[in-house]
Order: sequence, then structure tokens, then C-alpha cells
Amino acid sequence: MLLSSRWLASVAFGLVFISSMSASAQRTPSQGADELIARGVAAREAGRDDEALALFSEAWQNTRSPRARAQMGLAAQALGRWVEASEYLEESLRTQDPWIARNRAALERAMQTVQQNTGRIELRGGVDGARVFVNDRHVATLPLSAPLRVRAGTAHLRIEREGYLQLVRTVEVRGGGLAREEIELVAATPAERSASRADVPAGAPVVAATTTQRPVERPATTRRERSGSRGLVVGGAVAVGVGAAAIGAGVGLQLAREDAVREWNDDARCLVGSATRMQTCGPSIERANTLGAAAIGLFVAGGVAAAAGAVMLVVAPRRTEQPRVALSCAPSLDRAGSMGAVCAGQF
Repeated sequence: MLLSSRWLASVAFGLVFISSMSASAQRTPSQGADELIARGVAAREAGRDDEALALFSEAWQNTRSPRARAQMGLAAQALGRWVEASEYLEESLRTQDPWIARNRAALERAMQTVQQNTGRIELRGGVDGARVFVNDRHVATLPLSAPLRVRAGTAHLRIEREGYLQLVRTVEVRGGGLAREEIELVAATPAERSASRADVPAGAPVVAATTTQRPVERPATTRRERSGSRGLVVGGAVAVGVGAAAIGAGVGLQLAREDAVREWNDDARCLVGSATRMQTCGPSIERANTLGAAAIGLFVAGGVAAAAGAVMLVVAPRRTEQPRVALSCAPSLDRAGSMGAVCAGQF
């Protein structure tokens, strides 16, 4: 009988212990978060705002409580991390949490201060998939679902997309204001893409080399053969010359296109009053696109003509009595500053 009583007492004690452990386990996350928040508040009162933010963040990771999120916003505000403070306070104020309801007036006053130190940038246009950097930090990828929240003041905007020229712009953002920016990325030409892949420094000069066609020896032929042979030689030389001239003109158009792109990206020139960049400098970007397309056409046409001329010179029958054929081309710069090519030949 005594053994039975002891056994029953042991079982009862075990059940009570397990029940108390279960209840303790259920209370642990909330109690732990309350302890972390209390330590964070004490750290803030002691001026250790970085430590407080870390404690509030840990409490929020454990419970996802609006109270912890709001405390994170207040600590971020004290540290001058305005964008983070705006995110945390907005998120907490959207809830109906009892603690938020009791302290809503104070949180809304803090939010007003945060909004005075932040603004938004709305990006219109661009190319899907382009990466957006603000102050050298990747913040989003186009297209955007909402304006970007940034710190008030000068924001350095950079937008990158493979196959397009990089867009760099400085945006002035007023506290509580909204800045709208029209984004139009300019497609890079094949030469620019090749230069980018080869890591050629930006602004490196383009140098056109002088090309000379050497005399070609031909064996003796009949008069008709000599006439046909001479025609191929002359035609080939002319084709090579036309091709070289077209390529040189393409180089000139490419340089003019780069000037137009620089005008488009010039804030002082294109951001005048309330007018948008497209309204002020739209002709510059249109000229850049036109010049780029024309340059590509000249490069292609010049390459085809030069290749055809080279083939004609190679296949022309040889003869012993051969007039000297020489052709040379070199880049030139006219009074207006336009790049071109000057060719001279002897047939």
C-alpha cells in the first residue's frame, strides 16, 4: 500500500512537471521578446541606439510583433537611417495591434519627422530587367511597382542593362516630395558592345589606320584579257576605297552620336524649370538614335564594299605589263570638327 502511494505521488509530480514545462515553452517566445524589447529600451535610454536596434530586430524575428517593428523604426530614426525608419514605422502603423493603438499618436509624430527627411523617386520608362542603383547601392529592378523611397537631398541614380549604354543622373529629392524621372536607355552599337566586352576605357580615342593596296604583277595577256583585267583591278580598287571612306564616315557619325548622348545626360542642359528631360532634350536622343543607325549602316556597307573590292583584286588575271595600283586612306577632321576619311589612289 505504501509503494502504491509513492508510485501515485511520482506520477502526479511528473504530470505537473510536464504541464509546467509545456506552459513555460508556450510562453517563452513572447516573454523572450518582451525581455529583448525591455533591454532595447534600456539601451536607447543609455544612448546605445545600435545595440537597441539589434535587440529590437531579434525580438521581431522571434515574434513578428508590430510593437517590435515600431521600436525598430524609432531606433533607426535615432540613428539617422531614414529610409529604414520609414519602412518599419509604416508597416507597424498599418496594423491594429493594441500596443500600436495606445501609442499611435507618438508613432505618427515620429513618422512625420521621418517623412521630412525622405522623399520618393518615380521612374518612368526604361527597359525591363534594368538594374537601378541609388548612391551606388542596388535598390530595385525595372519595372517598379511603386516609387523608390530615398533619403532627402542629392541622390546619385545609375541604371544598367546589358546591351544598353549606362544611364547616370543626379536627382534632387525634397523632403516629403516626389521626383519624377523619364528613363530612356540608348541601345549600344556593336562597336560599343565589343569595346565593353574588351574592357576598353570609356572615351578611348578611335584610331583609323592607313591602308595601302600594293601593286599586283600580272602575266602577258591578249588585249581583251588586259582590258577585262584592268577593269577588275580598277573596280576592286574603287570598291576598297569606297568601303574605307564609308567606314571613316561611320566613325565620324559614331563620334557625333556620342556627343548627342552626352547632351541627353547633361542635367544642367536638360533639366530646366519644370520641363522634363524629354521635353528639353528630346531632339538630342532622337539625333543619337538616328546617327547610331546611320553609323551601323555605313560600317556594314563599307565592310561589304571593301570585301568585294578585295575579292575583285584577288581574282583579277595577272599579266606582266601591269599599271601600278595604290590606294591609301587616312582619317581627317574638318573645320566643323566632324571626323571623316581622305583617300588617294593611283591606277
